[in-house]
Amino acid sequence: MLQSGVNDVLDPELLQTIQTNSDILALTNNQLNAVLSVFVLSLKKEDGSRYTSGTLFSVVTALQRHFEINNKRVSFFTDAVFTLLKNCLNNSMQEN
Repeated sequence: MLQSGVNDVLDPELLQTIQTNSDILALTNNQLNAVLSVFVLSLKKEDGSRYTSGTLFSVVTALQRHFEINNKRVSFFTDAVFTLLKNCLNNSMQEN
């Protein structure tokens, strides 16, 4: 089920929106959910190995802090719109 959710977010229209809009702060929460979900699943070290679960969690919390500093209130861990992101993060953390 998780894999089909990720495939859904790789919609060509969304990719076009992201390519033409380089300001991540301007993305809608649904777009952020999609982009950050794919981002979390693709995070790897230069040698191809996976980051530790603590590092993955820190990356997502740092991103959330970036949005807060820039007056975009989001909660990746509690807002229902970010369910796919939470699932991707949880799965990536469990793989470690």
